[in-house]
Amino acid sequence: PTTLPAGLPILIVLRGVTGGSTESYVTHAVDLATSKGWAAVVFNQRGCGGSELTSPKAYCAASSDDCAEVIAHIHKAHPTCPLLAVGFSLGANVLVKYLGEAGTQAPLVAAVSLANPLDTLRCGRLLDNGLSRALYSTAIVTKLKQYALRHADVVREVIDAEVARGCRTVWEFDERLTAPAFGFGSA
Repeated sequence: PTTLPAGLPILIVLRGVTGGSTESYVTHAVDLATSKGWAAVVFNQRGCGGSELTSPKAYCAASSDDCAEVIAHIHKAHPTCPLLAVGFSLGANVLVKYLGEAGTQAPLVAAVSLANPLDTLRCGRLLDNGLSRALYSTAIVTKLKQYALRHADVVREVIDAEVARGCRTVWEFDERLTAPAFGFGSA
């Protein structure tokens, strides 16, 4: 790992549900941090942001173990640097879940949760209705399907690409694919 000066803040950025390190809001956060002289790290979930998925385990809002591993890795590599985190949307949900699980053991000195779908069930239902469906849900489910199809060979044991192809809403994708893949009875 790169050696950083002691005391140099490191901002960890967690992106939204289908985003990656090239999303405008992510690059803006990184640019803001680096303009202050800080270091910045973008945590792309498994198979997102152009990275390859190397195991059948994908990601979801209920899974914060990768977040914990990323933060622990950065803290171990740079123990004298204060760690800060900002999460957007699904990334905010994962960050807050991680903080609740880690409690006072979390090595973060600050964390910000932006546009967090705290009640994912209610948010999912709202997302699939009215104007939200037209503006957000269609785009999100399209990107989720692209994710599933792009990684079909790797996730075929837990996600059926043909089922993914037929999903029309975020809730349907989560009900038919995400929930079973993570061992949940339903979305």
